[in-house]
Amino acid sequence: MTCCVAAICEMDEMIVTASDQKLDFGQFSVDGSTVKSEPIYPNWMMHISATDLTALWPIFNYTKRILCANLAEEMAQKKVGRSANKIRDAVREAYRTLMSQITEAQVLAPYGLNMEDFLRDGRTKFGDALFKAICKRIERVRVGEFALLMSGFDPSKEAHLQTFEDDGVSRDWDAPGFAAVGSGSPSALDILSFHSYNRMASLEECVYRVCEAKFMAERASGVGSKTFVYVFSAGPEEANRKYVLESDTEEIKRAWQEAGCPRTPPGIIKKIPGMVLTFQESIKRAKEKSLTPSTSQM
Repeated sequence: MTCCVAAICEMDEMIVTASDQKLDFGQFSVDGSTVKSEPIYPNWMMHISATDLTALWPIFNYTKRILCANLAEEMAQKKVGRSANKIRDAVREAYRTLMSQITEAQVLAPYGLNMEDFLRDGRTKFGDALFKAICKRIERVRVGEFALLMSGFDPSKEAHLQTFEDDGVSRDWDAPGFAAVGSGSPSALDILSFHSYNRMASLEECVYRVCEAKFMAERASGVGSKTFVYVFSAGPEEANRKYVLESDTEEIKRAWQEAGCPRTPPGIIKKIPGMVLTFQESIKRAKEKSLTPSTSQM
């Protein structure tokens, strides 16, 4: 699958996320080709881990559509903001929408029915026995193994982390201040717990720990070696959205490996504040290093 990691730092002021960039197509895979996270509402991100990323990708759009339906009006009235509960409800509704569409395509399309028609008229149209048989087919519809990680800030600028998995259960990760999803999540959560990570951590420590967690996760099946790091805080300004260049994440990784993980390498954390860049700064830095920014940072 994959691994997406997020942690809160600076006493709720910032969130740091890291994810791999690997796409697996069964017979072959490609690393460094995609970003598995997208904004779903101002100050909120969704990160996806899935056996079939292409099948689950529409959930981004469905969630955005629900959350941003009145965004223009909210911005005009300067009332932009969503609570953690609203985010959770929107994700659940988006998942129901996705499953309904998949069910209609796989089961109901031959009968010319959508889900609403089937639930209303199905028993009358097909009779009790066939209706129950179709219901059993609907119950077997799956989108594959997946997990979603939502990270963001509520209207009071308090940071939140949530997960939603294919068991239909939402979980809050505000108390530990860190979360992970995907096949590599056990290793990621284990190393963050080992270091007693908490939301009081500084930005530089958070970047290092989140990167370390993702590096540990690479030992799991399906997790790519490329790492995309995104740092954000509450507010609409571009200065609140920052990135760490791939070359810098590789430097952090080399230092981590040379120190003999899980020990913390001396000196590397002091370098991290200079690695956290805005989009424009990352472009400039990449040119200075004669590098081309990865597509994940475009």
